[in-house]
Amino acid sequence: MTARACYRLLLQYDGRGFHGWQSQPGLRTVQGDLEGALGEIFGLAVRVHGAGRTDAGVHARGQVAHLLAPARHTSLTLRRALNATLAPDVWIADVRRASPRFHARFDASARTYRYILGTEDLARSPFHRPYCWPVGPGVDGLRLQDAAAAVLGTHDFSGFARRGPGSRRCSVRSAEWGPDPLGWRFEITADRFLRGMVRGLVGAFVEVARGALGRDWLAARLRMADGGHAPQAAPPEGLFLWQVEYPAAPLLDSGRGEDAASRG
Repeated sequence: MTARACYRLLLQYDGRGFHGWQSQPGLRTVQGDLEGALGEIFGLAVRVHGAGRTDAGVHARGQVAHLLAPARHTSLTLRRALNATLAPDVWIADVRRASPRFHARFDASARTYRYILGTEDLARSPFHRPYCWPVGPGVDGLRLQDAAAAVLGTHDFSGFARRGPGSRRCSVRSAEWGPDPLGWRFEITADRFLRGMVRGLVGAFVEVARGALGRDWLAARLRMADGGHAPQAAPPEGLFLWQVEYPAAPLLDSGRGEDAASRG
């Protein structure tokens, strides 16, 4: 019987060419591209599980995924094979061997998303526009910061996300706006996120910062499980899955040391 190994991937992708992370019949997705590349490399079907199911058009700088496959590749050779097979808009930053019990999604303790809001003229450059929301001037930075503070803690975020099954409560550890060369940068870290939640929050924050809504509207919305009109969600172009955190646990290789050892 062929020995199997669990490989943990750290990957980045430009979301513009994808209909999200999750495989969908007839549509290009990140999971679909990865599984196609792994099928070529291993000669058999390999299932990939991601830490975050990003929507269509959303980018990733720190997506984590795992797969179980025959243990015929070192971490280094699998990373090289994947990057040689995948399209240029996906890049494998790191591969490590992990415990067979590791699960990229269910073992994650926190996730961080970043959103770029373009209030400077530079945001309309063709080199920046695909990776931000170029809203232009008229956004009050102090109002943005004050609005973000209202979502800290554990709340039901149904009022800022798409409908879906299961618990709607998320615990937000940090939510901060800071300056960015294009205008403003929002970072939010929580134990979990509902589908469309970050974009829904950013859309509301911008309305507060423009004076169309008050901070008390945000607090009231958080107390509503479902109801009332919500502002339009921010577009996907400015959103990045930035980082995924896991409890401290040793990996089975360093990403390079295993390969040096295999060469003697």
